[in-house]
Amino acid sequence: AVDRKTYEEKYAPTKVPIVIDCGAYETRAGYATDEKPRLRFRTLVSRNRTKDGKGFFTLVGDQIPYAEVYRLKPRSPFDRNVVCHFESMEHVLDHVFDGLGLSGSSKVDHPILLTEAVCNPNYSRSKMSQLLFECYGVPSVCYGVGDLFCYTHHHNQSDKKNLVDGLIVSSSYEVSHIIPIIDGKPNLLSTACVPVGGLQAHRFLFDTLMLKYPQHARHLSLNRCHELNHRFAAMTPGNFLEELRIMQASDDDAPPPPAMTSIRKPRLLPVLIQLPYNEYKPKEETEEEKSKREQRRREHADRLRSLAAKRRESKLIERRATLTEYDRLATQLSSGAITEAEFLEQIQEGGFEDREDFERHHKQLRKKVEDTLQRMQQQEESKASGEGGESGNSEEQKQSKADAESERERFPLLFVDQSTLTDEQKKERRKQLLLKSAEAGRARRRREKEQEEEARQAREREEQKKI
Repeated sequence: AVDRKTYEEKYAPTKVPIVIDCGAYETRAGYATDEKPRLRFRTLVSRNRTKDGKGFFTLVGDQIPYAEVYRLKPRSPFDRNVVCHFESMEHVLDHVFDGLGLSGSSKVDHPILLTEAVCNPNYSRSKMSQLLFECYGVPSVCYGVGDLFCYTHHHNQSDKKNLVDGLIVSSSYEVSHIIPIIDGKPNLLSTACVPVGGLQAHRFLFDTLMLKYPQHARHLSLNRCHELNHRFAAMTPGNFLEELRIMQASDDDAPPPPAMTSIRKPRLLPVLIQLPYNEYKPKEETEEEKSKREQRRREHADRLRSLAAKRRESKLIERRATLTEYDRLATQLSSGAITEAEFLEQIQEGGFEDREDFERHHKQLRKKVEDTLQRMQQQEESKASGEGGESGNSEEQKQSKADAESERERFPLLFVDQSTLTDEQKKERRKQLLLKSAEAGRARRRREKEQEEEARQAREREEQKKI
């Protein structure tokens, strides 16, 4: 990068042209008098909201943290090898001019040499010209194909007099171009564009890893596969299959083939890649924190019980009022205060089909009210016995303690911290949890049947007393 002071002293007075080699994978930029590019970065733009959600921030190229690539979701201004997203391209050019020391200037007062794709569409070139002239105020711009620049540069270095025919095979990030050179000039009518490039190698590695390690799909991305390719992949200059056979050979003492005697025999060693992860560290609680958490749990349980009790009481009041109305109708019918026709008319207005339907609902409602009153009475008695002291319920405490010890013996993994268990123990713990839930359900249904039987016997005794 160039600072402002160096720019004003060295480049501003002479209006040195700026050369920008903008590709689908990488952008390189610098001044025409420099031997090497001043800037070199990935052609990626990420625009995201700020944490407060009120604004946006933009990151370009190397400003995007590698660890945040998956979350920030950067995009390229290119579609294949043609610029299509000019809003992102504007951010790329801003980054280029800022890096070349033009951040404080009102316009870019330098000629621009910009590379473009072979047979670039007129629409893309016109939009790029509009961006450069109207947004940055450049005095002039020249477009050229980077492959032809490279061919001319190397040809002039070897022989400046004899313009021979040639063939350019350029493999870039997303496509590859084959350009024939006839009499020193490109034959664009015979130029071919093949949709094969470095990106296909990254995608092949990405698809292979996704198939082999689907459990790591969350941490695999094209950017990570790009890094793996650049760090560990190699290009073979000779016979690929023969070199691959040598690399996979398990016997170090076996002599290589005669054609490969000049090639050092490597071993195909495994490469271990550590994907990013967050180590789980269980929080260690003090006795005071445990007691506070237990107290909050009890308070929450008490609130839930009180709310449930209020709901039961309100529902009981409604049911008793409805039962009183049903009793009134039944009493009037039995005493002859209303006729059968009037009775049927009133119960049909209430939603009953006939007298049998009314009597069935009447009986069910009476049973529900009696069961609710009985349960409330039992709860009050148990609460009163608990307030009277521990002597009244010592047997119940012993029984509950014995039940708890039995549960701990039969389901030991339910009383162990899950973070300390292995995968097999976690599976066994889930089985024990299902067994315990099934036992609790059976015990609950057994208690409900016993309560129904007791209520039925109580009603039979009351009916016998009335008789």
